[in-house]
This record gives sequence, C-alpha cells and structure tokens, in this order.
Amino acid sequence: MRDYFFNGLYKHFDNDPRYIILTNDFGAPSLDEYRSRDSSRVINAGISEQNIISTAAGMALSGLIPIVYSISSFIISRAYEQIKIDICENLAPVTILGVGAGFAYSEDGPTHHSIDDIHLMVPLPNIEVLSPSETRSLDIILNKVTSEKKARYIRLDRYIPKDDYSNLARIYIDHGGYFYYESYTKKILITTGFMSKMVRELLNNDQEVRVSHLDLYDLTNLKQSFFSKLGEYTEIIVIDEQLSLGGVAALVLNSVANCSARTNIKTYGISKSSAMLYGARDFNQAASGIDRNSVKKIIMELSNI
Repeated sequence: MRDYFFNGLYKHFDNDPRYIILTNDFGAPSLDEYRSRDSSRVINAGISEQNIISTAAGMALSGLIPIVYSISSFIISRAYEQIKIDICENLAPVTILGVGAGFAYSEDGPTHHSIDDIHLMVPLPNIEVLSPSETRSLDIILNKVTSEKKARYIRLDRYIPKDDYSNLARIYIDHGGYFYYESYTKKILITTGFMSKMVRELLNNDQEVRVSHLDLYDLTNLKQSFFSKLGEYTEIIVIDEQLSLGGVAALVLNSVANCSARTNIKTYGISKSSAMLYGARDFNQAASGIDRNSVKKIIMELSNI
C-alpha cells in the first residue's frame, strides 16, 4: 500500500517543490526513489515523533506540503498532543501516512500494534481519517492529498493492494466514504482496511453467501447516504481490527443512534486480553475471534448457511 501511494505521488513531488517528506528513521525502497530525485526534500528527523509533527505543522502553515511517513503506532501514540494542538487547532494541512494498521506488524509485539488509532483520531476536529483496503480508495485518497489542503491521517496496511471492485456486480461506490456490495438482504457486514479485504475474499469465494458488505474508507466525512443506508438493515455486524471499545464499532453505533433505526448490532473487535500478544497476525486475531476462520463462521451464521 505504501509503495502504491508513493508511486502515485512521484509526479507531484517532481513538479511541485513544496512537497516535503519527513520520516522518523523509517525507510522504504520507494522512499529512496524520492531521495534520488531531490534529497533535500526528504528529511529523516530520527526517532522524534513529537518534533516531526510540530515541524510538519510549521511547514504547512508556511505554505509547504509536508507528508509525515511513519509506523502508525509510533506517530499517533507518541505525538498525539502535537497532532491535536499543532495540526488540528491550527488547521495545518499535514498528511500523516501511517503504515502498519491493526496487527500488520503483529510479530513485533505491542509497541507496533496499531489497534486504537481509529478510536484516538476520529474524534479529533479538523483532520480526516482515511482507511483504504484496495486501489480505488487509494486513488481517491491520493487525489484528495494532491488537490485539497486539509489535515489527514491515512492508515495503510502492508499487503499489496488490488482493484478488488472492478469485476464485482452490484457494487456501489460512494465517494463520501464507502464501497457498498448489495446482496439483496437485510443483513450487512461493516469493516475497514484489512478486515474489508478479508471479508471481500470470503464473500467472493462462496457464491451461496447472502450478506451485504459496507467497506468504509473515509471515517470522518460520511454523508447522509451512509446513515440512511444503515437504517435499511435489521442486522448489522461490525468486524474491526481495533480494540472492541472503540474503532469502527463506536462510529457505527453512534450513526445508528442518530438515524433512530430499529437495528440489531453486534460488534467483533480486539479484546483487552489479546491486545499485548506477540505472534503472527492470524494468531493474534484468533485470540479475539476475528481471524479468517472465525470471520467465515460469522458470515455463514449471518447467512443462515
């Protein structure tokens, strides 16, 4: 995902000297390409997340276009106050590109788990929270970054994204924040990021499943169409690779309350007891019942299969 985003940004970096990339000692081959084009605009500020955010905010308010690149858990948790005050309060149009959403770096342990970032970032004013799962949402987000001066936190996973919606029937793309798959049922799954990819693969592999799917990629700018859509369903299942007390579950519960829908809602997320685990991603997910086999079982039960 990171490389897809950086590859799409090259031409803007080449044509506009205001683009600056700041990193906290976090590298990538695609980032080296930027250095080869203009090393003066790629700044490794070391492990100093608070300083990086404050510096980026100052750059943005001076007319530059800073993009902060970091592992998600480091830049959000360590620099939360600077994000809130230096970026959000001052309306500084900084893009934070966080890699490692959810359990993407699961084998590196709790320091690298980004399982509370949605809960922390969505309530903040004056910043967008974007969570793509494939290339179409990435393209929409890249266009936002290069055409609209706003603060943004983009949470990326580590897998190579594909255009998963190109050949699917009954797909509705709402540029206000979601991709919607209609299966003519009053039951719906809601996910974001990696969990959207997982659910999409499971739905594609079993043609007997009759469950609609809402893939959220914009968690802060959802339009009335989103709230209205939720009101159509009698049963909503939220599956999220975030701590169960926050994340997408909290967003959906609040949305349904606001639209006064008579809807049964069940949420699946990361339990506190499994938040500090070391191990492979599916191992950590299984401890909270959101691994691939568990999600397949949830879908089958929802479909009455």
